[in-house]
Amino acid sequence: MNNYKFYITHNSITTEVYPLYDKLKFSWKKDGVRFRKECKTDFKFINNPKLSITDYTTLLAIENEVLRCNIIDFEITRTCDRGTTYSSYWTGSFSINDGKFNLDQCTYNVTPSILDKYSCILKNFNKEYNLLLSGPLMTIKNYERTDLQFMYCELNYADPQPDPTSLGIIFYLPPVCFPDFPTPPGSADAAWSWLYSDIVDLGGGDWHGTIIIYKRVAVTVFNVAGLPDLPPPTGFGQYWEIPGTNNGFTTQFAFEYFAPPNFVATYGADITSVNCGDTPANPFDLTGTKIIDCVNGKDWYYIQAGTGHIDYTQFRTLYDAMLYIVQQTCPTITGLISDFFEWNPIGDAPGYVAGVNYVTGSNNVVSKTAIAQKSDIINPAATQPATIGNISLKELMDNCEAIFHVFWFIDSLGNFRVEHEKYFTFTTGFNTSVGVHAKYNVKNNIYSYKKESMPSVEKFKFMEAFYLDFIGKDITYTSECTVNEGENNTKEYIADKFTTDIDYIEAYPTDIEKTGFVLVVYNSSGGVNAVAKELCKLSNAMQNNGHLSWANLQYNYHRYGRVLLTGNMNGTNETFFTAIRNKVQSNVKLQICCADSFDPTGILVQTELGTGEIETAEEQDNIVKLQINL
Repeated sequence: MNNYKFYITHNSITTEVYPLYDKLKFSWKKDGVRFRKECKTDFKFINNPKLSITDYTTLLAIENEVLRCNIIDFEITRTCDRGTTYSSYWTGSFSINDGKFNLDQCTYNVTPSILDKYSCILKNFNKEYNLLLSGPLMTIKNYERTDLQFMYCELNYADPQPDPTSLGIIFYLPPVCFPDFPTPPGSADAAWSWLYSDIVDLGGGDWHGTIIIYKRVAVTVFNVAGLPDLPPPTGFGQYWEIPGTNNGFTTQFAFEYFAPPNFVATYGADITSVNCGDTPANPFDLTGTKIIDCVNGKDWYYIQAGTGHIDYTQFRTLYDAMLYIVQQTCPTITGLISDFFEWNPIGDAPGYVAGVNYVTGSNNVVSKTAIAQKSDIINPAATQPATIGNISLKELMDNCEAIFHVFWFIDSLGNFRVEHEKYFTFTTGFNTSVGVHAKYNVKNNIYSYKKESMPSVEKFKFMEAFYLDFIGKDITYTSECTVNEGENNTKEYIADKFTTDIDYIEAYPTDIEKTGFVLVVYNSSGGVNAVAKELCKLSNAMQNNGHLSWANLQYNYHRYGRVLLTGNMNGTNETFFTAIRNKVQSNVKLQICCADSFDPTGILVQTELGTGEIETAEEQDNIVKLQINL
């Protein structure tokens, strides 16, 4: 008996059909972390009056209907108990013009396409939708730049000493004070500009004097062939190399600080004191900088009671934006889930703890991620905010994958889920060297390497970036196991729709392309949202939105799934957490019983050569032939 039955459904009418075919062949193909089972069988539909089969007539009638282009669902059912019960085995679909009619022989041939939980998403995966129709809007402040350097002079020469580590801000002591300016031309000292002066009483009448504080911008750039590489963007103006900062790898340059357009300055500057070891009230850790350490029982701080900032009113959360694009792409999906971003978290990610990122093991910074159309950041005071910000779900997820090393899938409840590579664990499902599988795998101890997918250089790039940490540094490998020359020696991870270097946009808006989006992480305190600051891995400086610099993204999220377990990241030799499987064993075979369902998702296969992750699978006559990566 035939263990299979076949059905077509067109315009809600289901009909059993009896196609002719050689053998049922299926192929599992991997896309990201997802597997899909494609049918490789060509089905022939005929008429057979002796058996009362009219399949050809049924399909020809559809061909001649007004609704001929409507999708025809195709289902294969299977019995494993000699016809007592049948269960769904595979579902697909086709439109009538996917096949071939032979009017002379009265036949219709077609190979159906897969119809599964991913079909709805992938149907419109490349179609763009307007992200700016999502909401609600939120205001996020970006506070004064943290690439400022401060210098102080005390005119009475009592020589108070600053603490250069406080808040990541460094004080520079010039050879002379220059309260009157101008300073010597052609030197980095010319970048200093007056910020504040005050008369300081250190207590007890022991000392008092006038302190003058200056500021400048300091930018660290990469060296190329030993020389600083600083092509100044439009608007940078004059800049000077800071003597003694060229370490062969990077060099620092100084600029005079100019507040960007739409900058709201709310300075109430003062120099104040607290008990030794205490810190003054300091919302967002933005305003207090220690300048004198514990004199007469007091720590002395330079305080800005308020601080300069720009308000951006057109941000929306990445969650709201992504959910909107997902639901426009496939309206039947209602849920967006992520333990990584903590969006409606289920909590089954390895190491998940509420409020802690399961990849970094520390505070989950990315749980507050927001997105805005770039022109609303270039000109936040525009009378008409941007109204169009088109992006496809594929573009959005490709960019998120490049940035955060996350992948998407549809879970068992039909939710769209986004998780980091660390989430995807595997269990050994089959051992090919024992039991019923062993006879199919005799003398198959043959393997090769996927060297073409083992580049010696991995590059990361945003739409725009200027500051060192946002430009980032390549991940490199020196092993001869990698491809060291030719087109396969470099792999690029490009976030071609996003910019995260928000200070660059503020300072030099004319350099920035108006299309695309700005992505930030933010803090919330007292009902106020502010772009988060973070100490960056390359510059060792506090940076606005530094968490989304390549330097920090690589360190936090890209130490998984690297080419090899050892390489160079951020200019430092690094041992990574995991590396890709690059040894390939083909022609591994499994015997699958009728009652068993085969799904390669999350399954490892053990062979005499080791344990491998399934890359491809071909299924025919209860035999599955695999290619695995060891």
